[in-house]
Amino acid sequence: SQQVLEALKTDIATRDLDVKRLRSETDANQATRIRQFEGDGDRQYLTGLRVAGKHIVIALDTSTSMLDETIVNIIRRRNLDASSQRQAPKWQRSLRIVEWITANMPVDAKFQIIGFSVDAEPAIPESANRWLAINDEAVLDQSLKNLQEITPGEGSSLHSAFAALNEMEPMPDNVFLITDGLPTQGIEPSRSNLIEAQDRLKLFQ
Repeated sequence: SQQVLEALKTDIATRDLDVKRLRSETDANQATRIRQFEGDGDRQYLTGLRVAGKHIVIALDTSTSMLDETIVNIIRRRNLDASSQRQAPKWQRSLRIVEWITANMPVDAKFQIIGFSVDAEPAIPESANRWLAINDEAVLDQSLKNLQEITPGEGSSLHSAFAALNEMEPMPDNVFLITDGLPTQGIEPSRSNLIEAQDRLKLFQ
């Protein structure tokens, strides 16, 4: 029993050291953030996600399905004016994810944000195939502002997203793919307005 007790004490001491180390790393990270970004109250918006790398890409799905969770509600929102579509909670939540990731990037990182549906385009169109500095506040603000002006539409093609990634030089060492499901488009546009789940899985593979 004494041996067990001593082992537990040692384990507790080790865990206390781990906690102190993690708190120190968190404080250091907070001090070097590009901008502050929190969820409700003091909660982190995303947890358990380490944003690292020298060349980071955020690939954001901008297809019609990003308007809502169900087909019926997607169709309803699609019939609204563009401004109302852009205020869809699901779409706004996706934009906040992008903002959180950029807020937690290393200060010396290069980044690019690419929106993709059937085609892919960087948030700042004239920056295609170029890396942007995350510590350039004006460039980052413009990227996020331009995303706010996108109205989700069309199908979703991962081919277009990764074709754009392949044009980057040097290649990204970290890619954050933000999407809500399997793609609906392949290399060629679909000839049908409907697609089955098994076909979407084939497109993904």
